[in-house]
Amino acid sequence: MMLRSIKPTKRSRASRETKPIIFIFCEGIKTEPLYFSSWRTRGMSMQILQVSHTDPVGIVRDARKLLENYDFEPRAGDSAWCVYDVDENEDTAIESALKFAESKKFNVVVSNPCFELWYLLHFQAIYSPTNGANISQLLKKHIPDYQKNNPVYSLLKPHVATAITNAKLLAIKYNAQVNPKCSRAAAPYTNVYELVETILDAQARA
Repeated sequence: MMLRSIKPTKRSRASRETKPIIFIFCEGIKTEPLYFSSWRTRGMSMQILQVSHTDPVGIVRDARKLLENYDFEPRAGDSAWCVYDVDENEDTAIESALKFAESKKFNVVVSNPCFELWYLLHFQAIYSPTNGANISQLLKKHIPDYQKNNPVYSLLKPHVATAITNAKLLAIKYNAQVNPKCSRAAAPYTNVYELVETILDAQARA
């Protein structure tokens, strides 16, 4: 099997097999890294990296800087994912982040209003405008002892197909009107499913 060299870094100085790497850059310190790290399985390659900024453009810039230490090759199947919430960011900020990411061949994973929306979609569909507090309240109907940063992967995994379906229905709802990846008006919305489908595909190929 052909080998790909990887730039010398503190993490690795060896060459690696020609296997796509999924790079994930998280705004959150615990919630998102904890969730995505739970998806790791033997035979797939995933790097979850912490960024220093919390604004969308800053996150993409951090991702570009961090990837300078890695052999990032989209043509070989590698993918980079910048994960962030819309929060209080204006449309101009999230649109600039999307354009910047696309220019670097990065993907963005946007949750509006918050990442916990993805959790909620495992149990129910939601289409009406909402906020983070309401998302948390609804989620606790399904996971009564839910607390932010608690490990919930094992509770969510059996329902991931439902979450993907519900998230795709939200995407269809907005795509005819606005690009939901760069509009505060597109709430609720999340495209976490795109990253999860990429992970599932990597697992199937491992």
